[in-house]
Parts: sequence; C-alpha cells; structure tokens
Amino acid sequence: MDSAANFARRILAAKGSIDGVQPKTIREASYLGRGIANGGLIPADAHVTSTTVDEWLGA
Repeated sequence: MDSAANFARRILAAKGSIDGVQPKTIREASYLGRGIANGGLIPADAHVTSTTVDEWLGA
C-alpha cells in the first residue's frame, strides 16, 4: 500500500513537478493513510477504473 507521500514522490520522479511546484520535502500525513486505504476519498458514485499509478504516470 502506497502512502500519499509516496504517490507524490512517484509523480515528482516521473513528471519533475506537481502542478509546476518542485517541493524539497515531502512529509507523511499519517491521518490520511487509513482514510485512503478504506476508500474514504472516493465518492459513492465515482467511476473507478483499473488504471494503476504507474500506467497513469506513463511509466
């Protein structure tokens, strides 16, 4: 399971920036982990695909 910080690091590695910003430090936000893992950020009527982060980044 990836954390939000790891996703940000992967985006930076693939794209060089996040919306034009190149942060020097990416910190873990532990309070997000459980909510993300349990699908808490996905609306009930969301269209969810099988696209992986690596596919989305074009890796």
